[in-house]
Amino acid sequence: DRRDVSGVRHLLAEMLYTDEPAPLILPDDPTRYLLAIVSGSTDLGEITDECPHTTITFHVGDPFYYGNKRRVEAQAGKFGINAGGNRPAALMITAHPDSNGAWFIKNLDTGEKVQPDMTVTQDSVVRVDMALERVTVNNQIAPVTLDSDFFEINGRVKLQLSGGSALLEWRERWL
Repeated sequence: DRRDVSGVRHLLAEMLYTDEPAPLILPDDPTRYLLAIVSGSTDLGEITDECPHTTITFHVGDPFYYGNKRRVEAQAGKFGINAGGNRPAALMITAHPDSNGAWFIKNLDTGEKVQPDMTVTQDSVVRVDMALERVTVNNQIAPVTLDSDFFEINGRVKLQLSGGSALLEWRERWL
């Protein structure tokens, strides 16, 4: 309805106005998205009941497509996961150690591991953000041991959790 055109223009402008890249889903592949931001000026004023189209240009600074959000619950010991996608992905881990002492997660394929440089207890919550290379214990930034090395997962990987349980989350990445 022509009376709705102005409202649609305002709604589009509100959706497109952002300082940070946001998901851009292309119609030929609705299962994946790019991170994009509007670039330059738009022709939103061109949308009228007589000319119902416009051109919007996006800047895509990250060449990767992002797919399904994946999650795996793991128990202490060795286990395998499949990252999905065809590019490396960064893990976000929320762990609950089962005893007092040292806790770590290790990539058995590469030998890389992340271990807080502090004693954790069975009441601790350890969070590891591999993308930001940050560890927190009970919501406080925690140092890591000198031999710690943050890692990405790619394809099928074998991991080891030193104790307790953990929720591993990541988003598939595609090129």
